[in-house]
Amino acid sequence: NQKRLSKDEIAHYREKYSRLVAEDFQHYKPGIVLLGRFRLSESAPWFDFVRFFGTDPTFAAEWENYAFDRTIEINNRIYYRGTNLDRDDIIPFDIYRRKN
Repeated sequence: NQKRLSKDEIAHYREKYSRLVAEDFQHYKPGIVLLGRFRLSESAPWFDFVRFFGTDPTFAAEWENYAFDRTIEINNRIYYRGTNLDRDDIIPFDIYRRKN
């Protein structure tokens, strides 16, 4: 049984990782970003990475440089052939491209 994070711990990690991702975007300026759509539980909505990291003003400013291109679907089965996870599991990925 895993211990749940407190609200303060969640806030700490959100701030920390939002800052780290923002710094990476500033430094590396990736031309393409793929964001997988994942649920934290079966009944939860898709986790919104942009909204999560967007609380950091540097990330929010960097994200303005990206535009949605399209969504692709990848079957996770290709990664897990021959294992007990070898089953169809289609994951949508949203592709964003740098504008400039």
